[in-house]
Amino acid sequence: MRDDRSVRMKVKEDLKKGLGELDGEVDEVIRRYEREEITLGEYLRLRIELELKRTKTVMENLRRLSKAG
Repeated sequence: MRDDRSVRMKVKEDLKKGLGELDGEVDEVIRRYEREEITLGEYLRLRIELELKRTKTVMENLRRLSKAG
C-alpha cells in the first residue's frame, strides 16, 4: 500500500514538473511573438506543438498513475 502511494506521489511530482517546464516554454514563445521575433504562423505552429506535448505528457502520467493505483 505504501509503495502505491509513493509511486502516485512520484507521478504527480513528475507531472507538475513537466507541466511547469512546458508553461515556461509557452511563456517564451509568447514573448518572442510579442517582440516580433517570430511570425504569427511560427507562433501558432510552436503553440500547437507545445499543447500536443502537454496532452501527451498528461496522458502518459495519468496512465502511470492508474497503473500505480
